Amino acid sequence: MKRTVQVLLRALWAGVFVVATQLGAPTPGQAQQVPDRLNYQGMLRKGDGTPEPAGYKDIEFRIYNTPTAGTLQWARTHRVSLDANGLFNVVLMEGGSPITQGSPLYNDLTSVFTAADGQDRYIELTVAGSTPIQPRQRFVTAAYAFLAADVTQAKENFTVMGSLTVQNSARVQSLTVDTTATLNEATVQSLTVGSSATLNKITPASTLTVDGDMEIGLGNTDYHHLRLGGGNSSGYLYGSYPALPDGIHLGYNYYKDASGVDHVRNLGGPTSRLSLGYGEIKLATGGINTPPTNHMILDQYGRVGIGTTSPAQLLQVGSASVENSQGMIRLGSRSGTESYMRTWDIGVPQTGSDLSGQGYSFVIDDIQLGTTPEFMIKYGSGNVGIGTTSPAAKLDVNGDVKIKSQAPIAIHRYPLPDKTVYVDIPNYYDPPNAYSINEWSAAVIGFTCNGDFSTSSIGQLLNIAMQKNTATGKWRVQFDVRHHSTLNNIVVDVMYIRKELTTDDR
Repeated sequence: MKRTVQVLLRALWAGVFVVATQLGAPTPGQAQQVPDRLNYQGMLRKGDGTPEPAGYKDIEFRIYNTPTAGTLQWARTHRVSLDANGLFNVVLMEGGSPITQGSPLYNDLTSVFTAADGQDRYIELTVAGSTPIQPRQRFVTAAYAFLAADVTQAKENFTVMGSLTVQNSARVQSLTVDTTATLNEATVQSLTVGSSATLNKITPASTLTVDGDMEIGLGNTDYHHLRLGGGNSSGYLYGSYPALPDGIHLGYNYYKDASGVDHVRNLGGPTSRLSLGYGEIKLATGGINTPPTNHMILDQYGRVGIGTTSPAQLLQVGSASVENSQGMIRLGSRSGTESYMRTWDIGVPQTGSDLSGQGYSFVIDDIQLGTTPEFMIKYGSGNVGIGTTSPAAKLDVNGDVKIKSQAPIAIHRYPLPDKTVYVDIPNYYDPPNAYSINEWSAAVIGFTCNGDFSTSSIGQLLNIAMQKNTATGKWRVQFDVRHHSTLNNIVVDVMYIRKELTTDDR
């Protein structure tokens, strides 16, 4: 039998607005829970226009997204009671049984009307044993529900032109405030504030944007922290004066509260802190479940201190006034194509109470060459040690010394030609590989020969000296035999000394 349904009251979507006469006016500080129910009234008539007789009828309620055909959004069967005029009233989702035929998209009405296309919804009724009543009826807005337009958009974008106060809790995806917002407790996906906001307990789910100034704490002693991140550890932006110097501090896995109490988020992890104060920046780190301590500072004069908070030079590593301090720097390099690499330590090592070795002296150490430094300036004496950690003189070298790739002192023995007759003019001997007169000083340190050295009236029997050969720029040996007796097998010993080691021009 053909039936029609006459709707006497528009279906009211309970989530659009709240009427005080229906639910009672909410008291300040209360948040009303939106019920997942829909009130629906209608009048069921026969094909000839007369009312259906009083009694019970099973009616299938289906909601679609289009006037005809379309996608089934929700479906449920409710048993309704008809009066003598065919009038019935039903609260959808209160009792009844779901209809699975046609695979409805949603099991609840909230999802039906808050989906992206929720503004297009049509209801279709089918009385048991008959065909669907046509046409479908569209859900429309009740008169004063237009005032709730901004609220219905709050899931995507919520704009407040005046003041907004959230007393208890709220979950908002995107919130834009042009003037003032007071949020006591809210979970916010995106919050944009154009003027001012008082945030007492906010849990940002994604992004917090402030188009203006933002303050955390309002007084000289009103210190609070801002937590960044989550999981095992978190980052914190905080202040804590006088427990920490006046300034702002950024910590990971750690913050110090307004009372100076340390807080470590993950007890199984190390800690760190970056502090920005009056004319200084400090870096601090700590071990597992240990508050961080300062290790590095940049002061107002651009001086960097590592292991000291009072650098006296542009870079100071370590401090004589800090216990267990060590002023050491490690330098290393490695080639990009070959396995060539080297590591050097430079500085002032700390060795406790052991003063016998390298401790507290300036050292340069090729750590891959051995266990002791290759160069040292000994503390207290200023003695320089090369290859030794106990220099006994201003320069103490344990090994060979060269100047310009040569030993600084050289001794050579030269055999001279035999002279058997008296010669009254100088004789010269130019040794092979002779030494430069510009780089070396030279002196005869001894000789040997065979012959008759009996007293002679002639005077000197043999004169040997070093002579500069200006033509060649080399040293040569000058020797004069002043005796007519035979002198042979003359051998002379000559010592050469680098001019860097002597002021003698010989």
